Amino acid sequence: MRSLNNLLRLIFGVTFIISGFTKLIDPVGTGLVVKEYFAFMHLGFLTPYATLFGLIMSTLEAVTGICVITGAFLAIFTFIGMVMMAAFTLVTVYLVAFNPISDCGCFGEAIHLTNWQSLCKNLVLLPISIILFLWSRRRLYNKPLWFDCLAVAIFTCCISAIGIRVWRNIPTLDYTAYRVGTDLSALAKGESTATFETTFIYEKDGVKQNFTLDSLPDDSWTFVDSVTEMTGGDAAEAMTDIALRDGEGNYRNDIFSEEGVFVAGVVWDSASMSEERWGRLRELSQQLEIFEMPLFIFSDSSEVPGDLGEHLLTADRKSLLTLMRDNGGAVYLSDGVIIRKWASRQLSGHNVLPVMEEDEDMVLVGSTLERKHYLVRNITAIALLIAFYFMLHNAFVKRRRESK
Repeated sequence: MRSLNNLLRLIFGVTFIISGFTKLIDPVGTGLVVKEYFAFMHLGFLTPYATLFGLIMSTLEAVTGICVITGAFLAIFTFIGMVMMAAFTLVTVYLVAFNPISDCGCFGEAIHLTNWQSLCKNLVLLPISIILFLWSRRRLYNKPLWFDCLAVAIFTCCISAIGIRVWRNIPTLDYTAYRVGTDLSALAKGESTATFETTFIYEKDGVKQNFTLDSLPDDSWTFVDSVTEMTGGDAAEAMTDIALRDGEGNYRNDIFSEEGVFVAGVVWDSASMSEERWGRLRELSQQLEIFEMPLFIFSDSSEVPGDLGEHLLTADRKSLLTLMRDNGGAVYLSDGVIIRKWASRQLSGHNVLPVMEEDEDMVLVGSTLERKHYLVRNITAIALLIAFYFMLHNAFVKRRRESK
């Protein structure tokens, strides 16, 4: 029985750690998913706090997973895990029934689950959480209170530091469609193999019904919303949602295949751009003059400072958010291939110019190694936290036995 319980703790804990970690490494993306949840739950007043809420929930998930594995305040954290699983299960039942969003966002951009897959996962984890909670209530607490308090504090600080660091910069582990190494020239060539289907939701007499483009209802129905889902092709090639336009409204996706090497500042919320962020883009533009290269601005609006508007292209906010998670950051492309990304606070000559002088292939290799090292470092750090806890715990138990 004890071996079975340890196995269940491991399964539950690892799942929670992975779920929390994959969302922490992309706080902005997690915030977007939380906003969708707030929208269909009619909690729009909480929208400004979506990213912060996502960070807190992701941290709580990961810390709960670590505590369930280690046994730190096991009764408390198995109860928290059980409550979270009950809430998640109720939400996924709603998602399956009404399909307000097509992806639950349980594992961020790293792992995509349909609503049915998410429900099945929760229906497995919920009974496990109940069993673990019932078992933990019978377990004797044989450690000093301060020991677990200190352990939980350390777990929380270390886990939250992961999300806060990424929030201030950009994700090192980028699982979006526009991650480093992606060839955006496929947009201009029309080579994307992804196919999509849009469902239109209309309402009449309080009843909502889904319609396709070929079977839209008459005027007695009221349009409510539309949902677009990918029905075929590779998700990594699902790039048809980005469309760059110049000041005259002409499509300029040809820039990816014709411009060669260039850098673009990405502004997905021009209204909230501070003068400091605009200033960094100006400095970047001046630095690029060394290479006789203009700085393109990809923005959600044509309202940009005049000195940065000469090479302005507009696109929708969602596409720009996928391309660059930090408002006012920059992306370096060569023949349509994304070579490097910088957050706004990283836009200095010390960071940008050396990269521009390196061989592009070597920069890509370096980015790949950086992602692997980042993943290994964080996994190792979490494993060491758990191992160190067990080591000290066993030392306390041994000392207590010897004292008797």
